[in-house]
Amino acid sequence: MNSEQLQKKFADHVRKGLVDHFPEVNCAAFALYHTHLKSKMSSFLSSCFPLTQEALGTLCWENKIADFLATRSTPDGFVLSLSHPFYHYLLNCKENQHYPYLKDLLQFEYLLIELFYMEDLLFPSFQTDGNRLESFLVFNPEHRLLHLEYPVFRQKGVALAQSQGSYYLLMYRHPVSFEVELMELSALYFSALSKMITQPSSLLVSMKQAADCLHLSLEDLDTQEMLHFVHSLQERGVILGFC
Repeated sequence: MNSEQLQKKFADHVRKGLVDHFPEVNCAAFALYHTHLKSKMSSFLSSCFPLTQEALGTLCWENKIADFLATRSTPDGFVLSLSHPFYHYLLNCKENQHYPYLKDLLQFEYLLIELFYMEDLLFPSFQTDGNRLESFLVFNPEHRLLHLEYPVFRQKGVALAQSQGSYYLLMYRHPVSFEVELMELSALYFSALSKMITQPSSLLVSMKQAADCLHLSLEDLDTQEMLHFVHSLQERGVILGFC
């Protein structure tokens, strides 16, 4: 066995908690190496997915960490390189049957990580003057729109499990503070924002399209409310300005 094969065998045994003989390595030390590595992995991933860890409970979480460590590739380094495979690993766990909101919870927490650690995106040019209803709006590109079945961003436990429905969330990284912030939306504004971001248009046009999709009348919409909505997004750094 050459040096590279020996290193790989040693790493595999430490990850899986197996005991074997290696030159100058006490067999009993493997358990200590494995326990230390598992503890470091658990600590790191619990900081990435604290709500998921709380939902699963300590025993289930530690079992998942051990299985992930033993059966999946565990790259070192950048946060996303480890949290991403763990996110997909948990998505396919049998526990999803017992926690119907787990998929939403994982998606929510992973997007928080993704937004926080993402590379800075190039912001488009924009004008500071324009009509909030009729001008084309320019958006902060560092955002995500998320449609959920459970309100995992504001409820836990039994209350969360009993709150299945439709929830709409805007997640974005503030262009000045770089903090990841959240804004809950109605179905109407979620649909309008999705349309404006996908195909640049004015709020008025997008709201009419969204209202048609939801079988609402544009005449029922409050113009002042729409203006307040745009102003709020500008204050939050989601809307940068006008085309």
